[in-house]
Amino acid sequence: MIKNFIEQKFHTFIKNRYKGRNDDFIESKVIPTYKIFYAILLSLLALLLISLPLLFLLPKLAVITVLISIIILMLSPIWIIYSPYILFSDKVIAFFVAFIYSIGVFAASYYIFQDAYNSNAFHVSYLKGTNFGTWFYYSIVIFSTLGFGDIVPKNDVAMYAIILQILFHYIYMFFGFSILMQRSKYRDKMILSVLKSYK
Repeated sequence: MIKNFIEQKFHTFIKNRYKGRNDDFIESKVIPTYKIFYAILLSLLALLLISLPLLFLLPKLAVITVLISIIILMLSPIWIIYSPYILFSDKVIAFFVAFIYSIGVFAASYYIFQDAYNSNAFHVSYLKGTNFGTWFYYSIVIFSTLGFGDIVPKNDVAMYAIILQILFHYIYMFFGFSILMQRSKYRDKMILSVLKSYK
């Protein structure tokens, strides 16, 4: 009863105070399911666009695709920040899509280094052959840990690519935590404002 009353007054207060503004922190509520499916769909489409040249064995086109993807990836912090006004209605959704997209971009990069040009950039300890799925697994491992030792770089280009991915990992973690903390602080501040107004 009291909780529902506070929630109702909270949303009324926010809507009246920030009427007409398109701020993704105003509502401060759970992300709807359709937005999650929307993010997953966009992530899969991004991965498909990256992997198509690799699947059809077009290494030159794959290199161009990956280079463009890396440029987009470099700009991803900008469109995460401005996502409510550009493409996404929520910064968390934008962060999720950018995170999945970055894993695919680096997976495609590793695939090109090792398979498309047969550069022998990585040492694969136990697998007889590699494919895009192998490098997608490796990209996720690099993002979540520093690797299991089953795949290791053998030249400078591969090492620099891994260093870049690790740096992106920390940047995305910083963005993710800052977005969540900003949501939490904003909600707490608004609830306190509502409670003080009814004293």
